[in-house]
Amino acid sequence: MSVLQNSRSAAGTSARQISPREFAASIDSHARISISDSLFPGESFAGLSKFLNRQLESPVKQERPDSLRRTNKLCCPAILYELQAKAPPSAIWLDSPAALDRADDVEGSPLGGRQRVLFLRGYQSAEWVAHVGAKYRIDPGFWIRHASFLENKPADVLWSDFVLPSAANSIVQIPITSVGAHKLADGVMSHDQIEHARQEAKVAMVEYLHKLRTGRGWSPGASVVRSFSILDEDHFMIEQLATLCVVKSAEQPGSWIAIVWLDIGADLAKSPYGPWSGDITNGFKLDLHRYFLPVNQSRSNIALSPQPHINHAVENNDAVEIYGFPQSCLLIPQFYGCALDPAKACADPFYALSELLQFTAASELTLLKKLATKIEKSVTRVLEVDYDNMLASQADLLFYRRCLEKRLQEYSSFLTLLTDHPALEWWPLHDNSAVLQASSPSALRTQSDFKHLSELARRLQDCCDREMTVMMNTTNLLEVKRGIEQGETLFKFTLVASVFVPLSFTTSLFGMNVVEFGQGSQPIWIWALVTVVMFIASFLVLFWNKHRMRTTWDSVRRLFIW
Repeated sequence: MSVLQNSRSAAGTSARQISPREFAASIDSHARISISDSLFPGESFAGLSKFLNRQLESPVKQERPDSLRRTNKLCCPAILYELQAKAPPSAIWLDSPAALDRADDVEGSPLGGRQRVLFLRGYQSAEWVAHVGAKYRIDPGFWIRHASFLENKPADVLWSDFVLPSAANSIVQIPITSVGAHKLADGVMSHDQIEHARQEAKVAMVEYLHKLRTGRGWSPGASVVRSFSILDEDHFMIEQLATLCVVKSAEQPGSWIAIVWLDIGADLAKSPYGPWSGDITNGFKLDLHRYFLPVNQSRSNIALSPQPHINHAVENNDAVEIYGFPQSCLLIPQFYGCALDPAKACADPFYALSELLQFTAASELTLLKKLATKIEKSVTRVLEVDYDNMLASQADLLFYRRCLEKRLQEYSSFLTLLTDHPALEWWPLHDNSAVLQASSPSALRTQSDFKHLSELARRLQDCCDREMTVMMNTTNLLEVKRGIEQGETLFKFTLVASVFVPLSFTTSLFGMNVVEFGQGSQPIWIWALVTVVMFIASFLVLFWNKHRMRTTWDSVRRLFIW
């Protein structure tokens, strides 16, 4: 249940405009509702309430680093796009909530029939959250879903799976992954060294998320990373989130604004450092061994088209920027709308956001390709049967399988949403057949992409299971072989001992200071006879097992009976 009126009722009825402080006060009031007060307790709103009240009541001026101040528009915390039916979207770069108010009140802008997309880039201050939430009456569940780092929850759990669809039918959350290359050490690293690096990365990520939760050292527009994983000595991956919602206008039918909160803001080299940063002593000026791989997207005849993928929103003097740690996803809000049909985008918000969904699918495909390469590497590494390599490959395959299992969960959640898209309050906002015809192909293409990703991830997961089973069986055979070899070695040792033990026993027995051989009535042949008897008894015990001895004894007994 939302603190404010439900987004459906807020869209369908006229609502009084509230101030940012009233927005924060409403959330704080709901957060205080306990289990004994209502069927809708506000425990899940406690983190958001604390975040808003801490910064709004005692605002701390957040100075931007010099690197952020020099980048001008590229580090603005928000970008507002005004969609037009006959022209590409026009961008308004926003450096403060006041700039958002000015953009809404631009002279000459229509009061009704407006379609807009607001990108919130990276970390957002309480001022931004309260201002946007109050201005457009955003369901607080939207802020809670994206700012899950405010709660002390494990970062590797997809918490959107633990939200009932009926409780969040206007909110969509999708992951954006980036695969990077690095060089952890010179030469080949052992599996133990890689595991040690993974454990160090986990500890560093916990510290990073703690700083993110407290907000120390963070400024609006800085990029946020949710999880970091070392794939092997050559590659790593990070995961960031994008949360979407669409708010319909109560006064003007057909008017809407899409809010897209991205974890991607400023370049990671100019954002708080994390375990992906590597050696930060060089200031990210140039690191040939640590960089992100590009996300390759392809469209029909893209190379022959008149540059539809070139950004129309950023002027040349703003776009020229030498990034320290560039990612493909940094360009999502800057290149928005370059390949969209303007008329369709105005009519259908799902189509208007389809570029982001397509990029997400492409980024996931990049990750799956890299995981497929790693799995193949782990399999081919043990073609020459080696016990240590076998154990290392099994551990790597188990790690990759867990990565794939998480991807499958995310694909399944999103496919469920696409399959049941009428449950979305903003699908579509118009009832005419033309809009339905425009939105269906876009949804089907996105659904087809994620089905392909899901099938590919499942095949790779099955490959991991199959290869781990083969390796486990092979490891068992190696253990048996090693046991046989040890048994043969022990048998040889026992054979040698069977010679020297009887000899040592008889020489010790007859060497006692009683009567020496040759100086009494006992000749030396007695020692030789006893030694031969002991040899025979020793070999009988060594070579005759219980079954053979019993068979021999039965034969001798039958012989004497007859």
